[in-house]
Amino acid sequence: DVDLRASLGPLALSGIDVFGADVRLAASGSLSAADVTSLEATLSDLAISPAEGKPLLFDRATVTAAGRVDLDPLAVSRASLVARLPGLAPIRLSGRYGFGPRAATDLRLESRDLDIAALRGLAAPFVPAALTGWDLAGTADFSLAVRRLPGRAAGWSASGSLALAGFRFNDPAFTVAGEGLDPVVTFEASSAPGSPLVAFTGGLALGKGESLWRSVYVSWERHPLALTFSGRADPRVGAIEGLTARFDLAAIGTVDVAGSVRTAPALSFDLRTEARLGLGPLYSLYAQTGVAEEARLKLEGQLGASFRLFKDGPALRVGGRLTVADAAIENPASKSLFLGLAADIPVSYASAPAASDGSLPDRGFLRLGEFQSPALTLKAVDISLRSGVNALGLEPFGFDLYGGRLELGRTTFRLEPATGAFRGLGSLALRELDIARLPVASPQFRLTGKFRAEFPVLDIAADRVGVSGRGEADVFGGQIVLRDFAVARPFTAGRAISLNVDLVDLDLKKLTDEVPFGEVTGIVRGEVRDLVISYMQPERFTFRLESVPRKGVAQTFSLKAVDNLTVLSSGQQASSGSGGFWMRFIRGFRYEKLGILSTLRNDTFTLNGTIREGGIEYLVKKPALFGISVVNREPDKVISFKEMTGRLKRVGQS
Repeated sequence: DVDLRASLGPLALSGIDVFGADVRLAASGSLSAADVTSLEATLSDLAISPAEGKPLLFDRATVTAAGRVDLDPLAVSRASLVARLPGLAPIRLSGRYGFGPRAATDLRLESRDLDIAALRGLAAPFVPAALTGWDLAGTADFSLAVRRLPGRAAGWSASGSLALAGFRFNDPAFTVAGEGLDPVVTFEASSAPGSPLVAFTGGLALGKGESLWRSVYVSWERHPLALTFSGRADPRVGAIEGLTARFDLAAIGTVDVAGSVRTAPALSFDLRTEARLGLGPLYSLYAQTGVAEEARLKLEGQLGASFRLFKDGPALRVGGRLTVADAAIENPASKSLFLGLAADIPVSYASAPAASDGSLPDRGFLRLGEFQSPALTLKAVDISLRSGVNALGLEPFGFDLYGGRLELGRTTFRLEPATGAFRGLGSLALRELDIARLPVASPQFRLTGKFRAEFPVLDIAADRVGVSGRGEADVFGGQIVLRDFAVARPFTAGRAISLNVDLVDLDLKKLTDEVPFGEVTGIVRGEVRDLVISYMQPERFTFRLESVPRKGVAQTFSLKAVDNLTVLSSGQQASSGSGGFWMRFIRGFRYEKLGILSTLRNDTFTLNGTIREGGIEYLVKKPALFGISVVNREPDKVISFKEMTGRLKRVGQS
């Protein structure tokens, strides 16, 4: 029997440094074996250095062990070792270990109730800088079992599990977070005798707690996750063959992955994916913060996807189809409803495509059963799709719209994989739309007439949408022509609409009959140049309007119109309180010429006349004899656009 006690000085061995150690060993044995009844070691100032310059430091650590040591062949059996580190639950190692290539081994490493925050503190030197501000908490149980059969070419097996309880995490801004999570990870692996291949299976189960990823929120109790995977690994070449994985989210659907992966000499893979998801449950994960339940967007239907992902060297190729069936979308905020949505969209992507003739060989479709909104109802819209490498095309289609028709010519979108930029080219035509039915109508401003547009080139990009051609509206006895239409930043809330407008031979009598301005007669022409509209408000423009004499058409201003024009130019009324009396006898005052120039820049509005005589600026100039003039007495004055909006409201209420 042996009962040995010792105090040892500084020790260093294979990345482990100990300042001091107190050891006690109690054992007995024979020539063939030794029984270790008890081994106790207390270590002070323990430093373990798994990486250069990044040690794990412990003020004190204790190790207790017991077991049997067989000398021929050399093996440790009935081993039991327990390590205790400050702030951590005990870590236990048990089983048998045989030395030498032919020896059998059967070991188990485990611990329960490990404090994750304490583990994170120990691992601080290895935590990436981007994650140093993250908060982690919870407990963990883990186990790892390894078994090796006897024999030089014997196989081996391993299994393990990691179970977290009450796990929580969050980034400093709390945009990524989890609370009350209970994930359980399991795996099994084995290698047959004489084979280098490693067969493995495993899984992940998560059924409690909740997670937030920016705007995506998941309650794992409502949508528990079950992940299973299996395959065969070849460590010699860094390859995995026969890989299969299934993601099963209860009430949402499943995603299946199958194929092979190789990590050397560079990452390559050949994977096939199949997804079957419910649109409603999937969209419910999107956290519509601040939106009442009854006002949230609602989706129904089924989403399917079937893709092949192939990478060999630096090039990535993706091909397959995306399908939608029996879908509906309801937006309570806009009171709009899409019914009977279905789609079969072919997809073909290549990060480094070979030379192509630009053809679109694959066919698909997009169908809308019905669209309903307060301003528009559409039925049975059917769009044929064509697809090629990095390209998706819409075949020509059209539908009835506001008493006329919209027709979209063949439109093709192409992606430039090197930059991620896309561009679509097509054409658009609007045929004889009834302006009175457009949603811009208002009780104060009743528009009637027809609108048509021919845009032979429709150019769509991520940062701009532009067209060539023009649109024409037949209104007020003349025309309003829209040209040079474009939209900057079209897919953002701050999109800016720009265009130029020509006003051609508008009849002021017909115009002022519909506007609460006061009667004005005559014909005018004008233009709006460099018009830009952002957030539904004009941002800048230059507006010019001038009268055009026409035989048989009188040019007159009512007193009310004079007053309102004066309000717009100066903020003050021109007529006195007796204006109502004179209106009984005079329907309108004649004018010889009307000329108005207005600009908006940087929220600064100007209003000037184009007629200048004798140092006086006129908005309206009377004839030589009887008539009326409207003088701009402050031609250099500028006002804010807000002030001009207020003046327009006064005119509208007069």
